[in-house]
Amino acid sequence: MVRRSATILLSILFLVLGLAGGFAVSRLISPRSAAILQTSLASEQEEGDTASLVSCAIETAEAIQSGDYETLAEYVHPEKGVTFTPNTTVDAASNLTFLPDALVEASESATTYLWGTSTDTASPINLTVADYFAAYVWEQDYLASLRISVDSSQVAGNGLENVSEMYPDGRYVEFYATDGESNWSTLKLVFEWDSGAWYLVGVVHSAWVE
Repeated sequence: MVRRSATILLSILFLVLGLAGGFAVSRLISPRSAAILQTSLASEQEEGDTASLVSCAIETAEAIQSGDYETLAEYVHPEKGVTFTPNTTVDAASNLTFLPDALVEASESATTYLWGTSTDTASPINLTVADYFAAYVWEQDYLASLRISVDSSQVAGNGLENVSEMYPDGRYVEFYATDGESNWSTLKLVFEWDSGAWYLVGVVHSAWVE
């Protein structure tokens, strides 16, 4: 498997901010400056720590944003796969799980899958992988504002938040987006540390629309 490089900016910001809580950041420095800073700070970032977790989450989000399923598959846990939750509450009985190769294959087909039930209409969610990602994974540009938190939720809706219970060995990074009014959505990327790397095991979507 291709080794994954650390995402520069978020690693730097977490190191500078002391890895404290959730926060909102923007891309305020140039890539060249970030690269220089990353080189000087690389020795301070330990494998398996919060900085590397956030780096991995940003890289995963970038793969999702670009629709690059082959790169995304590199982050998916090779044995456990990744489970997709469309509506806040993780449900092992109804949520779909894909192993890395199966996710890539499914993304290239027109096959529809039953992902669960819509909380808005109570109707089945029957979508292709591409359509599901558009509606329940990357419905907002979460990288535009980089409003993120680690192992905590920035906002709560009506659904049961059970990520920590369902992934007891995992940690998650939550991306938050809002329209500036009452509507919001979040994307939780859940990872587990295994064999010296973070692997994606869960993708949890939540939203509130009035």
